[in-house]
Amino acid sequence: MTTLRSRRWKASFFTSILAMALFVGVQPDPVHAAPLPEAGNPDGHAYVPAGGRAEDTSNPDIVIGDGTPAGCTSAAVVSAVAQGGVITFDCGPDPITIDMYATAKVFNDTGPKIVLDGGGKVTLDGRNAHRILYMNTCDPAQVWTTPHCQNQDHPQLTVQNLTFVNANSKSETTYDGGGAIWVRGGRFKVVNSRFFNNVCADTGPDVGGGAIRVFSQYNTLPVYIVNSTFGGASGLGNVCSNGGALSSIGVSWTIINSVLSHNDTTGWGANPAKPGTPGGGNGGAIALDGNTYTLDVIDSIIEHNHARAGGGGIFYVSNNRTGELYIRNSFIVSNPSDDFETRGYPGFFIIAKQGFPVVENSLIAVSADPPVARLAGANRYATAAAISTWAYPFGADVVYVATGRNFPDALGGGAAAAAEGGPLLLVDRDFVPPETAAELNRLAPSRIVVLGGTGAVSPGVASGLSVFGTVERRAGPDRYSTAIEVSKGAFTSSSIAYVSTGASFPDAMVAGAAAASAGAPLLLVPPDAIPGGVLSELTRLGVDNVLVVGGPAAVSGAAFAQLEAGGRTVTRLAGPDRYSSAAALSGHTFSPGVDTVFVAVGTNYPDALAGAAAGGVAAGPVLLVRTSAIPSSTAAELTRLNSSQILVLGGSGVVSVGVASQLAAYEA
Repeated sequence: MTTLRSRRWKASFFTSILAMALFVGVQPDPVHAAPLPEAGNPDGHAYVPAGGRAEDTSNPDIVIGDGTPAGCTSAAVVSAVAQGGVITFDCGPDPITIDMYATAKVFNDTGPKIVLDGGGKVTLDGRNAHRILYMNTCDPAQVWTTPHCQNQDHPQLTVQNLTFVNANSKSETTYDGGGAIWVRGGRFKVVNSRFFNNVCADTGPDVGGGAIRVFSQYNTLPVYIVNSTFGGASGLGNVCSNGGALSSIGVSWTIINSVLSHNDTTGWGANPAKPGTPGGGNGGAIALDGNTYTLDVIDSIIEHNHARAGGGGIFYVSNNRTGELYIRNSFIVSNPSDDFETRGYPGFFIIAKQGFPVVENSLIAVSADPPVARLAGANRYATAAAISTWAYPFGADVVYVATGRNFPDALGGGAAAAAEGGPLLLVDRDFVPPETAAELNRLAPSRIVVLGGTGAVSPGVASGLSVFGTVERRAGPDRYSTAIEVSKGAFTSSSIAYVSTGASFPDAMVAGAAAASAGAPLLLVPPDAIPGGVLSELTRLGVDNVLVVGGPAAVSGAAFAQLEAGGRTVTRLAGPDRYSSAAALSGHTFSPGVDTVFVAVGTNYPDALAGAAAGGVAAGPVLLVRTSAIPSSTAAELTRLNSSQILVLGGSGVVSVGVASQLAAYEA
């Protein structure tokens, strides 16, 4: 043992001599009679970066204990942590609980790596009397080692294979919060560890972290929480004014393969504290504040936490709106907030860069029950059939059929199909998928309208469709003339027409539902000029009101002027992207209280195309989402519509479970 460590041991000995005098022995059994939850999410299998992995402790610097429980004391833990280095335990073959009579404090001139490894058998019990572990690079009593204590790369503290229970930091006033662990500066991570019944201050707007409180990590690198459990069962949760489990200011966190459940807040009045309240109550599991920082939750479970104010699961505030929040492959449900939360994200309060988290393949819901209905099948053909079954449960006299391989022919088909009282189904160019055939058999139509030429739907397929009804093909030499032929076949007149680009699908696929609801045609145009055939069709129909869906890049100013030249009223409905354009169209067309809203992914076309025809039945819009997020423009329009039913078009591969669960909050 080095001279430095000898000196450090002596210093820690005197600070803990009273604890040794009071020591009454250790408990060789777990804290509770019932088995405690294991560390981590058993279904979490996410990759852990090197910086988040357990440290090698095969050659420890210090071993606490002599192979018997008697050698594993509070004083021994305090002394070992003061000396630093890699620390392990040898307390005998059985699990052991060490009653802690003093806080173990890291000295900043040790290490630089300090690893406390319980081997999966050691529990540190704070006896509901004090904090268990403390590191602060800016505390002179623990030795200043740099002139920039808030941004230094050491000490690097790792807690692994340990359990922390019954810690209590309520008596701490200078460095409050952090019931079990309080950290400032250097680096910090937790691996394969558990935290039960740890508490910090009951009230206060800024204090937090029933289990852990962290400040000032080196170069804004994240705190890693890996394969660990906070709470995990009723009666075992951690509690504080804010952040029942975790809390920080200006610190990034990466939480992987972990469980945070049954944690709670005791404060009330939020932050800043409302008049007449002590403040607090934010973040049942996690309460984070600051400016530019990141929270990344991966393959983790956050459930059954509670906040007396906001963010029953997660309270995340980036004051300058530069911070980012990611939820990936995680399950975040049943986290009630008594006072407030971000609409569309139950259990969250969020002020972030985009105003919402980036959600990938995750469930965020009020409860674990499926929150919104989904019309979907195993593929695009089956999804179209599912939409048809929902919209036309008693059959249909006419069915429109288009290729599922490309979008142009089908774009105008939804509005026309709705006008004639039938669905839009999809086929392959060279065969009729079994899902489509089964739905045609159920619908029992007398007439089938094939959209597009033989390059889109082959003669063989058209012939095969004839077993279900009389087949009629509507097609032209290009997509624009095909849309005209579709309009001619379905509409004898219309005072309104929708116009969208035929060069891409996003604007036209949402315009189809609006046109279907209005009983109007949808015509396609190239970006820079209106084909003569389109102008002629507008004249034939007697259109005096044209709604252009899409911005100038989709339908240019020159093309817009051509539409106006006939004395028609022309209105452009557009936003800066496909999501906001869909919202603008919905806002113009549909009033609040509409019964049904369809939601489809904005990056692909098949599901929304089939949904357009259903829009005519439901008289509701199609709005667009990303696979793993609800754009703010879509969220705002969902709020305005206040619909009683939201139907997701397509499977979880195109609209994730997480997004589908978030949509539940927008149903009236």
